[in-house]
Amino acid sequence: MAADDQRAHRGGSEWLWTLLTGSGLFVAGSLLLLVTRNPNLFPTVVLIGNFLVPVVFVMFLYEHRHLSNLTPRTMLRSFTIGGALGLLGASLLEPLLLPPSPGFGRLSAAGAVLVGLIEEGSKIAAVLILARRARQRTEMDGLLLGAAVGMGFAALESTGYAFTTLLASGGHIGAAVRETVIRGLLAPFEHGVWTGILAAVTFREAKGGRFRITPSVTLAFTFVVLLHALWDSLAGVFVVVIPPGIPVPLSIVVLGALGLSVFVAVFEQARRAQEARLRRRRTQQDGRSPDLGSESGPDEDPDEDPDEDPDGGAGEEGPHEGGPQQGGPQQGGPPEAAPPPTVRAHERSSEGRNSEGSTNDGPSRERSEAPPGQPSR
Repeated sequence: MAADDQRAHRGGSEWLWTLLTGSGLFVAGSLLLLVTRNPNLFPTVVLIGNFLVPVVFVMFLYEHRHLSNLTPRTMLRSFTIGGALGLLGASLLEPLLLPPSPGFGRLSAAGAVLVGLIEEGSKIAAVLILARRARQRTEMDGLLLGAAVGMGFAALESTGYAFTTLLASGGHIGAAVRETVIRGLLAPFEHGVWTGILAAVTFREAKGGRFRITPSVTLAFTFVVLLHALWDSLAGVFVVVIPPGIPVPLSIVVLGALGLSVFVAVFEQARRAQEARLRRRRTQQDGRSPDLGSESGPDEDPDEDPDEDPDGGAGEEGPHEGGPQQGGPQQGGPPEAAPPPTVRAHERSSEGRNSEGSTNDGPSRERSEAPPGQPSR
């Protein structure tokens, strides 16, 4: 965990390697698909193109996380299961609540707002379902979980749009690949950002282990719903075509920049909150253990192993087994002073002369301690 935390604070490079490798695979697969017209390659190209940017986005956030104990397993579960739960919920509610669409790919203003309400509500519900057993619910944890769920939702939704475009175009593979490229380029500015903002505020406002609907949560939800609605309703406004013939709406660029700026601001706020919490914990630990220095060991963490010794040999040495203790008398009192060598030799010689043939070789101390008044021989 220590090495992983150090990599997280420094920022890793696995996300960049994944982005470059995946981009190369997508380009190679797309060219091979367009040249050979092999339909078996189509799912591979679409999956790589629609999952690459969302996966890289989540990897980047996880490698640059600050003071969060979320594991890769939790992030993967949020991306896959959370994204699928959000998409299934939205797919169930939209046909029931949406008014008829005026045309393929177009939404009215009311329809765009309703889509924002349904999809953002479904995604945050998936986040709360996955976080119901979480031991920690900090703002940084919420941001990471929300971004993972949102990006999983975006990857699955974009894959569906690619197949829909293929069917609507009469099997035109180029149209489906172009749709994949466009949605891949726009992925970092939409679902992951919106759900990350809302989840971070929701986790920050939690109290006593319970999520609450506060004015801050309501404001954040309204903000992401409006961004989502404007994103859908202004998709065809002020379009600029970039090589090789990819249309990019300027309105989407502006909305994406706004959402990403707010996301970065929330991320920095979450980082500062985590660092302040760590400083308070260190202060409390120093107050409980005044004898231990500030370098005694890592701060306590609810996710650490409870069997670990919190003191961990923090600079105080106990008595060594089998050795004398310093600063106090030894057990059993001070040892008796040994008699001088000349006295011992005289006693042994006297014993030899007066033993009368006795074979007892006991220590001279026992003979020298005979009861007083005993006549000497």
